[in-house]
Amino acid sequence: MTYPSAPDPMPLGTSPSFFFAENLITQNYMLAPGARVIAQTNHSTVHRAYSGLFRREIAIKIIDKRSIPSAAVDKFLPRELEITKKVLHPHIVRCLHIYQPHPSKVVIVSEFYPGGTLLQYLIHRRIIDEGNAARLFRQLSEALHYLHDSLHVVHRDVKMENILISINGDVKLGDFGFAKYADKATRSTSFCGTQPYSSPQLLNHVPYDGFAADWFAAGIVLFTMLMGKWPFQMLGKSGHIEYPESCPISITARELCTKLLESSEEARFKYDDVIRNPWMIANTSGKWLMADDLFVYEF
Repeated sequence: MTYPSAPDPMPLGTSPSFFFAENLITQNYMLAPGARVIAQTNHSTVHRAYSGLFRREIAIKIIDKRSIPSAAVDKFLPRELEITKKVLHPHIVRCLHIYQPHPSKVVIVSEFYPGGTLLQYLIHRRIIDEGNAARLFRQLSEALHYLHDSLHVVHRDVKMENILISINGDVKLGDFGFAKYADKATRSTSFCGTQPYSSPQLLNHVPYDGFAADWFAAGIVLFTMLMGKWPFQMLGKSGHIEYPESCPISITARELCTKLLESSEEARFKYDDVIRNPWMIANTSGKWLMADDLFVYEF
């Protein structure tokens, strides 16, 4: 399997946030020469490196707490770290270690996934065929089901940039910066996430069901994988999605997308609806597939 090329890397030492974490990282992970920065935001950098300790490539995320508003540091960061350490699922990014080597720095060491993000995967292909999209979406659905039903956690930032692709082409959901513990009887009032993936309730600042909001965002992911476009790019005068006559996807795929993008939280599809959906069954034989270096697993 080939993957899109990564952005031009920068030397590890050029990251300002690397300064305080440098000794801890080099002492604990025996990094090979050539470690690189592979992602950067306003408050963090992610470094790709080889770890002698874990005998594999790893991703090192260094968070600079000084660049985050203090309210967010107090409210969101502790939850992110707790949930990141707690999750253990084949379709969720695996955290290997968390350190705080300095009061202003947090270091998260995770497995490295060479397939990049799902967004990069899609850009490289323009659209993803229905069989592969169904396989990937089943894996994302299993990750959400685990978070929602086993941990009672809502992610609140499901998007293609937060979905990584492993060397075997499997989904790995990551970034728990907005995640929180929730129960199905309580509405959320923190209007966070990424706008193109936000449900109508979030956009209208109406208290919302965080579980249903995650499924709406998942519906945006599925639609965009299949069509290579955002749903809002295909809205007609009626305010509904209008598919072209030469639409590349089947009617049953469109119907699943419509159910996931329902404006009503009560009517919106969730896990049980997704895995029993005729389009999903037809394209996955009703099975959940994943792989490791040696085997393909079927559930």
